[in-house]
Amino acid sequence: MRREVLYVLIVALVFLIIAFWYYQYQEANKMETKFEVLLATYSPLDTLGVAIEFAYRSLLEEEGIPFRIANREDIFLYQPQEIVSHNPVIIFPDQISQKIPIEYEIWISEYVQLGGNVFISYDSGIKMRNDRYREKAVFSPLLGINYITYTKHLEDSHRIAKLQFKDEESAKYFQIPYGKLDENLNVTGYAYGSLDFPVARIEVTNLDNDEIYAYSVHEDGSRSPNIIVKRFEKGSAIYTNLPLGFLKAYGSDELLLRMILRTYLFKVVKIPHLSNMPSNKGGLVMNWQVDNNKEWSSINWSEKRGFLRQDFPFSCHISAGPWLEEEGDNLGFDAYNHKGLVKKLSNYGEIGSLGGWAHNWFAIKILNNKFTTEDIDRHIKLNIEVLSNIINKPIREYSAPRGLHTPYMTRLLNQENIYSHYYVGDTGSQPNRAFLNGKRFSDKIFAFPIMPMQSLSNVHEFGIERISPTEYENWLNKTLEHLVENHLTTLISSHFYDFKEYPQYVAPFQRFMDNAVQLQNSGKLLVKPMSYFTEFWNRLLKTKIEYYVKENNLLISIENPEGLKDIVLCLPKEDYKRTAGVDLELSEDDDYYYIRFTENVENKLISVLFR
Repeated sequence: MRREVLYVLIVALVFLIIAFWYYQYQEANKMETKFEVLLATYSPLDTLGVAIEFAYRSLLEEEGIPFRIANREDIFLYQPQEIVSHNPVIIFPDQISQKIPIEYEIWISEYVQLGGNVFISYDSGIKMRNDRYREKAVFSPLLGINYITYTKHLEDSHRIAKLQFKDEESAKYFQIPYGKLDENLNVTGYAYGSLDFPVARIEVTNLDNDEIYAYSVHEDGSRSPNIIVKRFEKGSAIYTNLPLGFLKAYGSDELLLRMILRTYLFKVVKIPHLSNMPSNKGGLVMNWQVDNNKEWSSINWSEKRGFLRQDFPFSCHISAGPWLEEEGDNLGFDAYNHKGLVKKLSNYGEIGSLGGWAHNWFAIKILNNKFTTEDIDRHIKLNIEVLSNIINKPIREYSAPRGLHTPYMTRLLNQENIYSHYYVGDTGSQPNRAFLNGKRFSDKIFAFPIMPMQSLSNVHEFGIERISPTEYENWLNKTLEHLVENHLTTLISSHFYDFKEYPQYVAPFQRFMDNAVQLQNSGKLLVKPMSYFTEFWNRLLKTKIEYYVKENNLLISIENPEGLKDIVLCLPKEDYKRTAGVDLELSEDDDYYYIRFTENVENKLISVLFR
């Protein structure tokens, strides 16, 4: 009897072991068929590497891209044909991809020939394991260029250069805003003019002119390729001669990383992804800054000229104190004694806090290190409290006077549940969870970069520099085109009194508002305050979506504890057939089907057929 019991137990145990390993096999197989972009990395990363990886990861999350961080040694364990169908893109970031094994040269070539796509940034594959520079980069044969020439040119192997797009069509293809380019199509920055970037010396071996989209323009006037896209029979490769991750993590300049990644993944490769815009529309934030007593008359003056309108809601940020430059000068807006103006503005948009009590005074105190963190805390909270009491609702937005935004202020905003702020870094880019010194400010707070016109950003500056009304209006309309075409959001900022002092810009701005409202009425644009978009993005980031390749289907599992309403799934038309379902609205353009969730359901399972 005991033997029989023992036999039964042994059989049961064997069955459990087999079942366990079968389950493990199924799970492993399930992971292998999961559709994801691979972000190549290695372990352990140093402090710089951690920041670079985090910068890429943060952006991919915000852009709704399905991705997985994968050790580059682990990727190499697979044969290209084993992963190309469900890992169709591999991203090799700058800095952390320097020591790519030489064996990748053949592996990547086969991967691309099978239909794979590779994103190669700046210095990927330039070093050997012993930290010595190679004579040519691992990816040089694939790209037709060599971007590591240290053994030949030593210190001159790296230079400083302008980034110049080949033509307007190339800049537009890479989603570069009109206001970020000068007359020579060099990338510019607010207050800086055309920007300088660190680049590698390039030697061309096999590159066609139509594969070049932008150039490095060196100090001696010479040019070399900077952004190139190689298209093969099935796959593709992109290279950019810029430290993109470093620029985002440490340079407060994420525009190029975002737009180059978006262009490659959404236009060249065309992968399934979530739109990062409500209902996949463009977005505009008009930010008015109210900081001194000029606004007592300017607000009413602007109202008479139609600047305050219900169909053009704005963000209006106010310094509430009674002084401006120094304590007691009575040049401030003095919100407490002008409650009527504050309430009037609140009827047309969202009231936010502009710094700590007095605009210039607050900024100067910080610049001169005259304020402790306790002083900053007290004055920001005072400003918020006064405004909140006037409008009888919480303050949800913030602007830093003169752009002086510190990590401490971010912690304070988190405490106050303020998740949107005006930002003079990352100019021209999509609102994002910004970085400073290699660290992200916050998991929830979105910085709204201003949209510049080259080195200028507001009507006061345009007036001083004698920008023509025609040029100003052209910039406004080109910006709207950029937002609608690329499904992006930006912020335009000014003061009401700017227009009173420079009335030549009033009529162009009125036509701009009419144009924006018309686009909004046609379903192409959202004109909203900052907090509207931030609320959506923080909900979007809670979305869990998984794509599985199974035979002739793409299975999509999507869920969000706060609901899926107005979240949009983007499916490339060249790969997938039309689909439909309950609670779904389908639209399309030349490249994508857009599936919008019309009800606030928490989860959905969608099956899409491959073509």
